[in-house]
Amino acid sequence: MGGKNFCFLIHIFLKDIQPIG
Repeated sequence: MGGKNFCFLIHIFLKDIQPIG
């Protein structure tokens, strides 16, 4: 488990919550 996976998940999560663009 690295930080990249976490960052990716966070990115998708944020995008799902507040889709901007």
